[in-house]
Amino acid sequence: HFLYGTKGDLPRFKQKGLSESIPNCEPVTEELIRNFQDAHQDRVDGRVQKPIEGHGGKDVLENPRVDELEIGALLQDVIVPAACHPTLDGNMTPEVRVMAIPDGRGALACSSVFTRVKAPSEFRSNAGEIARKNIPGTGEGYALIVD
Repeated sequence: HFLYGTKGDLPRFKQKGLSESIPNCEPVTEELIRNFQDAHQDRVDGRVQKPIEGHGGKDVLENPRVDELEIGALLQDVIVPAACHPTLDGNMTPEVRVMAIPDGRGALACSSVFTRVKAPSEFRSNAGEIARKNIPGTGEGYALIVD
């Protein structure tokens, strides 16, 4: 599915039913935090907190404590991607992202395609962190498409 927006738009995309592939998600609000506190819930298991402006897995928290929740962040269900890409070193998890850069007039200035193959045990998508681990069978590539 191709949806024009950012991860901050995911709750609205989900609500509008634009794709069955969008995980359950919601913005972190004071009310949401209060609901967890009122339910005497210390941790939000099965969820991931992501900063709206963050990238590369930076500041992503899996199963965050309620006192770690930040207003304005995104709280979504944990996604467990399939380790379905065969390599010489076993099955790995593929990731493909297409990002579009608007030109300000409603057309696209360019777009980029990003691919990554990571180990199934890796939770974050931080490229530098993954590269430092030097796990056989993993890697990434980029392409910039300009008209």
